[in-house]
Amino acid sequence: MSAPAQPPPKGTAATPKLSSDVELNEINGTDATDTSKDIMHIARVGDVPAMETLFEDEDFDATYTDAEGITPLHWAAINNQYAMCTFLLDHGAPINQKGGESVATPLQWAAQRCHYYTVHLLLQRGADPLITDSQGYNTLHISTFNGNVLLLVLLLHQGIPVDVLDGFGHTGLMWSAYKGFPACVDLFLRWGASVDAQDEQGFTALHWALVKGSPGCIQKLLEYGSDRFAKTSTGKTPAITARELNTVAAWHKALKECGYDEDGNVAENSGTPILSALSSVPGAASLFADKRSFVTKFLYLWPFVVVWIVLLLLASFPIFVGLPLALIVGYGLQWVAQQVVQHAPPNMRQLQRTPWLSGIFGASLFLVSATWFVSVLPHTTWDTAAPPAKTVMNITTDLETTERETHYLLNLAFAAFSSMTAYFYVVCMTSDPGFVPKLNGIAEQKAVIDDLIDQWKFDEANFCVTCMIRTPVRSKHCRRCQRCVAKHDHHCPWVYNCIGVNNHRHFFLYLINMTLGILTYDLAVYHYLKTASAEASDQCNILSPALCQVANADTFTLLVAIWGTLQLSWVSMLLFVQFVQVSRAMTTYENMYGVDYHSSAAGSLQSAFTSTGAPLDPGRVVVARGEADGGHGHHGHSHGGGFLKQWSKILGVDTFIETATGRSAGTGKNAASKKRNPYSRGCVTNCKDFWCDPAPVFGQRETGSAMLGGQTINYTEMYESPRVMEAKRRAGGFCSLFLYIYHIYHIYHIYNIYNTMASLTLYGYYKSSCTTRLRIALALKKIEHKTEFIDFFNKQHREPAYAAINPNRSLPTLAVLSHSGAPPIYITQSVAALEYLEEAYPDSVPLLPTDPGQRALVRSLVEIIVADLQPRQAAHTLEKLVDQFGAGQEQKVKWAYNWCVLELKAYETLVEAYAGKESKYSVGDAITLADVVLVPAITNAVERWGVDLERQFPTLARISARLNALPEVTASHWSQQPDAPKA
Repeated sequence: MSAPAQPPPKGTAATPKLSSDVELNEINGTDATDTSKDIMHIARVGDVPAMETLFEDEDFDATYTDAEGITPLHWAAINNQYAMCTFLLDHGAPINQKGGESVATPLQWAAQRCHYYTVHLLLQRGADPLITDSQGYNTLHISTFNGNVLLLVLLLHQGIPVDVLDGFGHTGLMWSAYKGFPACVDLFLRWGASVDAQDEQGFTALHWALVKGSPGCIQKLLEYGSDRFAKTSTGKTPAITARELNTVAAWHKALKECGYDEDGNVAENSGTPILSALSSVPGAASLFADKRSFVTKFLYLWPFVVVWIVLLLLASFPIFVGLPLALIVGYGLQWVAQQVVQHAPPNMRQLQRTPWLSGIFGASLFLVSATWFVSVLPHTTWDTAAPPAKTVMNITTDLETTERETHYLLNLAFAAFSSMTAYFYVVCMTSDPGFVPKLNGIAEQKAVIDDLIDQWKFDEANFCVTCMIRTPVRSKHCRRCQRCVAKHDHHCPWVYNCIGVNNHRHFFLYLINMTLGILTYDLAVYHYLKTASAEASDQCNILSPALCQVANADTFTLLVAIWGTLQLSWVSMLLFVQFVQVSRAMTTYENMYGVDYHSSAAGSLQSAFTSTGAPLDPGRVVVARGEADGGHGHHGHSHGGGFLKQWSKILGVDTFIETATGRSAGTGKNAASKKRNPYSRGCVTNCKDFWCDPAPVFGQRETGSAMLGGQTINYTEMYESPRVMEAKRRAGGFCSLFLYIYHIYHIYHIYNIYNTMASLTLYGYYKSSCTTRLRIALALKKIEHKTEFIDFFNKQHREPAYAAINPNRSLPTLAVLSHSGAPPIYITQSVAALEYLEEAYPDSVPLLPTDPGQRALVRSLVEIIVADLQPRQAAHTLEKLVDQFGAGQEQKVKWAYNWCVLELKAYETLVEAYAGKESKYSVGDAITLADVVLVPAITNAVERWGVDLERQFPTLARISARLNALPEVTASHWSQQPDAPKA
C-alpha cells in the first residue's frame, strides 16, 4: 500500500526574487543589488514603509503577479508578515489568487507554515478555505499535514465540513491518522468526523493509521467505533494491512486496550479468569454492563479486603509463617486487582489511574477507627475491664479484672480528628475541585477564539483544545479528569480527584487531621497495650520478653497502629510542602515548574512594533514543562523511571526534596532572577487569604471563588495577572486615559529596547543538520530572525563573500547585528549559537534545566551528537573516505551507519540511566538542547543511513515521535525549507 500523495511545501513553489548574494555583499561592504524595487523581497521581509513608497511611485500595486501567478500577498503570508498582509489587503490584493507550482492561495501558503494569526486575518478578509490547489487539497487538508491542533481548531470553527474530501477521497481524519497525530485524530473525532468514510481505494482512517502504526491513533479510532473488519477495494482488512506493513504490534496493543482479542472480536471479560468466574454468578451480568462503574467500585472496595487479610495473617501466625503467608496472599489479591484492571476502559489500565490508592487509605481509616472503637476505647475510658489475650478485633477471653488508666480527652481528641479526616477525605474525593465551566456551543467557542486572536493570545497558554475554552490563569487541564481545573494544584490518587481552588483547603485540613489522628491513635494504643500487656504471654520468636508481652496483648491492633504510623512518613513531607507553598501563594505545579505568566499588553505591543522588520510571531506558545495531572507534584502520574521513581512521585518524596533543598522552580535560586510571583502578597497575607477565606469549611463554596490580597476573586473567570486587573480597577472613570498613557509609555519603552536589542540573521542550508538545530531552537524560543540561504551543494559557502563572515566556511552562521551601531558578531559554531540564544534571551522558553546536574547531563548528550557522531558522518569526512581511502558507496554508508548505531546507543543508555525509559524527552519532561541536536541526528540516521529506530532504539523512537509532533520541529524539517528542492 502506497502512502497518499502529499503536496510539496507551499514555500517551495518559487524562490524569492532576491538571491542570497545580495545580503552577503552587504556584509562585505561592497555594492549591493538595489532591493528597494523588488516587491517580492519587500513583501517577504515585511517592510511596510518600503512597500508604501513603491505604491506611491506607481511602480507596482497590490495586484502584481509574477510569471507563476504568485503575488506579494503570497510571500507576506508564508513569512507571517501580519502587518504587510493587512497593508496589501487594504490596497486591493487579490485574496484568493492561485500561484506557484502547487497553484495555491495565500491562505494555503500561510496554513502550510501554521501561521494561524495570518490565517485568521485572511479568513476575516474573505479568503475561501475550501479552494483547492493543483492536487485537490484545501486549507484544512494542508493544515493537517503539520499536525498543528490550534490551527485545525481555528479552521473547524469557520464552518468547514469536517469530512470534506481531497482530490483522492481522503478526509482530514485520514490524513491525521496517516501522519500519526493522536491529538489531531482526537480533535476530528470529537468534532464528529466519520470513522467509516472510505477513500477511492476503500481505505478507512483505521487503515491509514496502521500505515504509520501510531498506537494512540489506532486506539482512538477503535474507541470511536471504527470498523475493525472494513475491507478495501482489494479486500484488505485492517488486520491484513497491519501484517503487510509490520505494524501488528501496535494493532494488537490497541485491540487489547479496547477490549478486543487479536482477531478483533470482543473479548469476553477481557480474557481474565477472575472476571469470567464472576460473570458466571447468577445476576452478575448487570455488574459488567458499565465497565467504568464496575471497575471503579471494585477497585475502591477491594483494598478493604486486601489490607484486612494481610494484617490478619500477620497477627494470627508466628512471624516466620505469617510474613511469607501474608506476602503470598497479598500478591494473589493484588493479582486479582490487576486482572480486573485489564477489564477497565483504556484510560484506567494502570492501578494509579483507578481508586486503588484511595481505597487503601479508606481501608486503613476504617481499620484504625474499628480497632479504636472495639479494643482501645473500652480499655482506656472505663476504670475496669477485662484485658484481651491474643485477640483480633473484639474477641476476648475471660481474665481477671484489673484497674486501668482512663483517657477521656485523648479518646475524644482521636474521635474528633478521625471524624474530620473522614469528612474531608470524602469531600476531597467527591467534590468539584473547581472545574472551569465549558462554553455553550460552537458560536461561543468561535467568539472566544476571535477574541484571543485579537489580543494575540491564541496559544496553548490561553486556550485548551480539549475543553475548547479560554484557560484562566493558574488553571491546568487534567488528563485524568479530562477537564480544566481552576488554580490547579495536582491530581491526587489518594483521594481520586484533582485538588484545585474549591477543595485545596479541604485537602490541607484532611492532611492536618490525618496527622493529628495518627499521633493520638498511637498514644491511645500505647496506653491500652501498657495495661493489656500485663497479663499477656512473654513468649515469642525474635523479640525481648517485654516486647513480646506488648505484641501478644493484641497483635492485630498493634499492627494497625504500625501501619498507620508508617503513613506519617509521606504525610509529613506532604504537609511541609503544602505549608511552604501556601506561605508563598504557589500551587504544586507552580512550585515545580515556575509561575506561568500569560502574555501582557506590553508583549503584544512589542510584537506589533517589531513586526515590520522581521516575521511577526504574535503570542507566546508555551512549551509544556510538565503535565497537569501530576508532573512533579506529590501525587503525580508520570510512570517513567522505574518502580522507585514512580512511587517517589506518588508519595511526594521528589517534591519534598526539591522544595526543602531549594531546587524547585518556584523556590530555587533561579526563581530569584525571574519575575516576582504576581499572586504573592507576603507570607502573612498569603496565609490569611488561604485560611480566612469566607467560603464555608463545612459546606459548598461557589466554584472558583477565593481570596487574593484580601479581595474576593473567581479563578474560573480570571484571565489577566493581578497587576493588570488592579490597574484597571484603580483607573475607575479615568480608565481610557490611563490605558492611553500606559500604552504610550510602553511604546516608548519598547522603542528604547528596540534600539538596544540585536537583530539576528541565520545563514544556513536546508539540509544542514547544524542549521536545523538553530531553526528548532529559534522556533521554540519564538525569536524573530531573518534567514539567508547558502547553497552548500554549489559550494556557495566557499565563496569569498561567505568566508568573510565565517573563515571556517561551515554552516550555519548566526549574525548578531546591533541597532546601536556596535560591530556585528558572527557566531560560526551551532552549539555556541545555541548557548548564546539561551543567555541572550532569558525570557524565552528555557532549553537548559535549572538543576546543575541536569544541565551537565544535557551538555553531555549534546557532546555525544556534536563531538562524537556529527564529525564522523560530515560531508568532508565522507569525501575523505572516498578520495583518500578509496571507499565505495556501500562502505561509506556502512561507516556512517555503524557510527550512528554506536553513538545513538550511548545516547539512549544515558537517557535511560538518568531520565528513565518513560521520560517525555531526553532529560525529563521538558525540551532541552539535547533534544534540539537529537532531532536532525535521528533524521540523518533514519533517512540517510537506514537505521531502524523503532527496533534498535525504542526509547529514542518514542522521544523522537513526541518531538516530531511539535509544530516548531515539523516546520524546521529540511523538506519544509524554502531553499529545499521542488518535489
